[in-house]
Amino acid sequence: MYFKSCLSFIILTVFIVSCKHSTKTNKTAVQHKPTLLTRKVDSVVNVKNDTTIDYPCAIVIYPSVKAISKLKKTYSEDDYNTIVDDNQNYMDESLTYLDSVKTKKIQRESMGTVSFKTASGNIFEMKLDTLGWAVLLFNGKNKPIQADMTVFADNYKTYMK
Repeated sequence: MYFKSCLSFIILTVFIVSCKHSTKTNKTAVQHKPTLLTRKVDSVVNVKNDTTIDYPCAIVIYPSVKAISKLKKTYSEDDYNTIVDDNQNYMDESLTYLDSVKTKKIQRESMGTVSFKTASGNIFEMKLDTLGWAVLLFNGKNKPIQADMTVFADNYKTYMK
């Protein structure tokens, strides 16, 4: 009888312990600031991959699922989190500036291409596959540029004038 009681207790204990859910949280997860996807903005336009843009605007590029997957495979978790956090921070600063100057924004993933048509009829096509987080500026007159998000306001003022 004693043996059966001990065996039952051991089995019950193993069962309870094996069913217990872990309450550990991942303390290395990065908390991101609100971005174009989560914050209120004045004007965001979603365009299809085959659209030609012929008006002044900013094209806000976010990494595709494929690009994120590649980053995760290439970098350690700490490096990946640093890359994401830094880029999200610069993106947020850029978007805040774009909101302040009331610039139309187009959101795209970093895949495919986007075409721009200037007022004089010149067409420029830019591949997005090599971009992660980026902002392309198009003033409607000149070839579009990829803005340096670390000095975004300066790039904007110089190019969009």
